[in-house]
Amino acid sequence: MSIIILALGCGGATYNQGTDLLDDSGAEGDTDTDTDADGDSDADGDSDADSDADTDIPWDGDCGNWLDPVDLSGWTRDYTILNGTDEGTEAQLGEGAVGDEYHVASHLVLGWISEWDGTLRYSCNSDGEGLFLVQDPYDYNYSTFAASFGFYGLNYLQYEPYTMYLPDESVAGGVGSWNYEHTVNIMSEDKTGGESVQMTVDVQGTYLEIGWKDVEVLGVTYNGYRITNTYNMTSEGFGGVFGAFEATGFVDSYYVPGIGLVEETHVQDKSDGTSHEIIKTLTAFSGLEAVNQ
Repeated sequence: MSIIILALGCGGATYNQGTDLLDDSGAEGDTDTDTDADGDSDADGDSDADSDADTDIPWDGDCGNWLDPVDLSGWTRDYTILNGTDEGTEAQLGEGAVGDEYHVASHLVLGWISEWDGTLRYSCNSDGEGLFLVQDPYDYNYSTFAASFGFYGLNYLQYEPYTMYLPDESVAGGVGSWNYEHTVNIMSEDKTGGESVQMTVDVQGTYLEIGWKDVEVLGVTYNGYRITNTYNMTSEGFGGVFGAFEATGFVDSYYVPGIGLVEETHVQDKSDGTSHEIIKTLTAFSGLEAVNQ
């Protein structure tokens, strides 16, 4: 899952966290109890050989979770991003294993925030089997946004503890849901040599599997893994001086095995009455191939 920062500084920060955007009380929103990775609608909820076969799919990465190929290197993914009326783009480059982590380089251009560069950091099987969020450092590149505040340019977002955002590939579609609670530590460094400031955001939420659903990507229909996440977050801001906020939000995400995140919609509502909606869509990729799970 790629991490998008909507606002930082006086407005606080926003991350890829959320719940189902659709009221899936109908057929599409069923939470089928089957754990078959082929996406069938068996009522018996069995976890038989067709699910076990997932682990036999050839994979070059040492993590082996083909839901998001962060353990592979040399690939690219390009996205368009719509944040309200602001249009932007994100370009990702897979760097593969770096120590005991997996890194993805990201270049983000988004409206008034201007340019960001950072390395998205992930971990495999940190606390049980699955993919985990570690840290997202983003550099403002002396952007228009940074210049408007005079100095702050480099931000580190560290998740404590690491949070699972995708389950192990062999059980995807059969987990149901899981809760999480973490603190996001944000450190903004002053590029001019002045004092840096720190901000913490407390987050509680629930990931919910919607299941295997068809999703169209660049004119091709794939069997995608759909997952949602609903959350609450609070922060006292930077040093308790500015940027305090409370917010609730939700994201609806689709992952295509072998390719990763292909579509995501994130809505966040703050206690001051403001809201954000950000829509992220895959527009191109290279060095990746869909997996027939």
